[in-house]
Amino acid sequence: MLRRNIDINVVAPRISPNISAGRDFFEDIAKIRAIRRIWARMMKEEFGAGPKGMAMRFYARGIGSYMEGRQPLVNIVRGTLTTLIGVLSGASGIQTCSYDEAWCPPTEEAAKLALRTQQVIRYESGIPRVADPLGGSYYVEWLTNRIEEEILATVDRIEQMGGWLAAIEKDWIRSQLRQGAIERQRKVESGERVRVGVNCFAEEEETEIRVPDIRDEVTKYISRYKRFKERRDMQKVKKALEDLSRAAEIEGVDLVPCAFEAVKAHATFAEIVGVLRMKDGLDYDLLGERSYPFS
Repeated sequence: MLRRNIDINVVAPRISPNISAGRDFFEDIAKIRAIRRIWARMMKEEFGAGPKGMAMRFYARGIGSYMEGRQPLVNIVRGTLTTLIGVLSGASGIQTCSYDEAWCPPTEEAAKLALRTQQVIRYESGIPRVADPLGGSYYVEWLTNRIEEEILATVDRIEQMGGWLAAIEKDWIRSQLRQGAIERQRKVESGERVRVGVNCFAEEEETEIRVPDIRDEVTKYISRYKRFKERRDMQKVKKALEDLSRAAEIEGVDLVPCAFEAVKAHATFAEIVGVLRMKDGLDYDLLGERSYPFS
């Protein structure tokens, strides 16, 4: 973006990272505080950003895997804690997981309850009246400092590998995620990490939960999507994507008009992003499941 002469103070406030929250109350809050510190320092020292660019706008995302299939109503409490993590960390937006996510796509009732959870915290609790209620807490500040050091150490390790893309190609990122998931599950199974209703306070009789049948909805959606793609003028789609691709090769060119033209030609989001990914030397599809349709 900077190579295209776009002001960092215009770009930075529009970047909104998704940060997971929900596994450990204080650790997640400290993690987000550490990320915000690093962001502010990086924006100022490396990119010369002002106060607006240094203030990180982020989205606190509840972890779906944090929701348990056993005693699912307990997930309401877990969702509430996740929401509080986002609020106390200064999130611009928060996703509160529905209590039935371990079983099925959220039902209307569960989704509404997740929304009401946010509304009670925002409008009834009084918590949002204070900008940073945990600022100055000895434990939170100590934990924030420790996690910041660990993040920077990990960043240095990735840089030594040759950068983020090199770490992905070496399968280091995937292996770290896999090892972390295995270790968390090991702790749950051994009882080292408590999961209420799973490895403690469990009940022999499981709570029955209604799982909606959404097969008809999915079938209708897929049918509409197929009709949309079949009715497109593929020559217009191809030309729009090729124009976007050529523009991406020229330093300083604003890509937004070309992207809008691609949208008008009915190019999909995946196709537009795929073209730009290829210009960055990446695979057309992040998961490697699709190939560029006009090669």
